[in-house]
Amino acid sequence: LHADDAAVTRAALAELLREPGGQRELRVRARQAGGGWRTLHVIAENLAGDPAVGAVVVNARDVTHQVAIEA
Repeated sequence: LHADDAAVTRAALAELLREPGGQRELRVRARQAGGGWRTLHVIAENLAGDPAVGAVVVNARDVTHQVAIEA
C-alpha cells in the first residue's frame, strides 16, 4: 500500500474486526510489479462469525482508469 493510505486502511480494518457482520469500503493505492501505482476499490466484510466462512473477506477491483477519467 501507498504510505499515505496505510494508516487509514489499518484503522478501517481494526474497526471492522470489532464489528461482526460489518463492511467497509476503501479506495487505496497499491504498487504494481512494474513500480507504478494502481488505485483499488476495496470492499471488506467481517464474516468471522459465519461458520461457513470464519474470516474477513476482502475483494479489490482496479479502478485506476476510472479515477483518471474522473480527474
